[in-house]
Amino acid sequence: GVHCASENVTQNLRAHSLNKKVLLPSAVEFPGNYAQAFEGIFSWISKEKRLACSNNKLSCYNKLLLKWVGFLKNNGSPSDTLKKQGINKVALWGKGKICDLLLDELENSIDVSAIIESSPQKDFYGTIPLVRCEDIPEGTQLVIVIPVYDWEKIKEKLEKIDTVRAVGLDQLLEV
Repeated sequence: GVHCASENVTQNLRAHSLNKKVLLPSAVEFPGNYAQAFEGIFSWISKEKRLACSNNKLSCYNKLLLKWVGFLKNNGSPSDTLKKQGINKVALWGKGKICDLLLDELENSIDVSAIIESSPQKDFYGTIPLVRCEDIPEGTQLVIVIPVYDWEKIKEKLEKIDTVRAVGLDQLLEV
């Protein structure tokens, strides 16, 4: 429902007379400890595996941000690197805080044609269109994948449509 950014579904469910016994949250809640909050959910996945996955994402993003700081210190900005490669129109795969940081870096120098999500729940992220990978805007020269811990899965999806080159944000920062 509201937790998953599917507010329309929640509103429709609330309005549906057959589901009056269903108690839905009235506000968005952000747990302090996600591992603990979701301990009873996805019970078929062991607690150790869930924690390892969560720790893997955190570790991956930590390494990514440290790499980014080093990159900024030694090489300038990602937009400079993209310009040197002749790239002026990109799409980003994934949204969130790291996406926001990258958008700030690219602002006014690289055109961000879209933000790609597996199942977009809204039409826009700020002013940027949210699209599925099958709907990458024409003229996009590169897809920058932010959730690099899922690089192989995302790369597979992009190879099926074979329309544009893709690179993980970590790879972009290696230049």
